[in-house]
Amino acid sequence: MNYHHYLGLDLSLRHTGIAIVNEEKFVKSEIIDCSVLRGMERIKVIRETIKKVLEEYKPELTAIENYAFGCRGRAVFNLGELGGVIRFTLYSLKIPYIEIAPMTAKKFLTGKGNAEKNQMLMYALKNYKLEFDNDNECDAFALALMTRAVSTKDLSGLKKFQKEVVKNYMEREHEKQM
Repeated sequence: MNYHHYLGLDLSLRHTGIAIVNEEKFVKSEIIDCSVLRGMERIKVIRETIKKVLEEYKPELTAIENYAFGCRGRAVFNLGELGGVIRFTLYSLKIPYIEIAPMTAKKFLTGKGNAEKNQMLMYALKNYKLEFDNDNECDAFALALMTRAVSTKDLSGLKKFQKEVVKNYMEREHEKQM
């Protein structure tokens, strides 16, 4: 059977999280560890790794965690550059993407928009039987799950709070287009 894939990207300069799901299950996740790299070398490695994943899985839809506005100093510019490069890569490969606020992804996974990193990891383990080594990987998983729901519009099997998160997201996106 040919499955459609849905990709979640939690962009980070040190540990970018990637997660892929299809209509039925979790497919894979990984961390791009760039903690020892700096500058454009870091962005190059992240872009090349994501591009390989995009070419292999050809996702129907990709979600990127939207920019976090709590970032300070030079990091805000570096994250902006990374975000722009990845968005342009998706655009160039004609892969549609959506942007999901960090609080929305947390609420979709746990029911709480202010969930702590350890709560996200525990929820993924308890409810999906998935153990992630890194919170960025777990965030990417939440993004991938939500992307699948947004793309397929299939809310069956979702918890009540997850259905509400998807409906609210879809309403906000619809309003933006008007």
